[in-house]
Amino acid sequence: IEGDTLYILKEPEESASVLQQTLIQGHLRSTEPEQMLLRALSLDAAYLGKPELFDLAYKEVKPLIISGKYDTYENGIQLLEGVGRSQGLLGRVDEALENFEIIDSLIRLAESDHQNVPLREVQAYRSKAAVLLESDPTNKNEIEKNIAKGIEIAHNKYERHEQQLKDMANK
Repeated sequence: IEGDTLYILKEPEESASVLQQTLIQGHLRSTEPEQMLLRALSLDAAYLGKPELFDLAYKEVKPLIISGKYDTYENGIQLLEGVGRSQGLLGRVDEALENFEIIDSLIRLAESDHQNVPLREVQAYRSKAAVLLESDPTNKNEIEKNIAKGIEIAHNKYERHEQQLKDMANK
């Protein structure tokens, strides 16, 4: 899908435009794989500093978050990680941290069902640490805990994420 490709290519302006039009036309709803497109639109909006665009995407995502009905734990974690990171970038820290609490629960549920979601865990720890670094840099224990957990899981598997976490640790 064009909007997702543009998001991956780090073209938030173009991606947001395509995804917003798709949403307005009613072709984008809170079902998989559309969830990941809503995630991309949320992040595009945050990177562009457009809270009204984020709110448009979040209106579709919020019922899914409230119901807790995700196709898979991995999809739920990935969606909430993107929304939480977006909220943090837009200065909505309390909302972001609430989403990271839900992610913690989803990770525990996945583990109890013997489902591994290491990449999503790493993304969640990285994003939570980033939100905390921006909003409450004095909360060093929580920041360091998230960075350490992320590095532990990412080590020798997800080099890009591991390096990003190490860079955060050196700030």
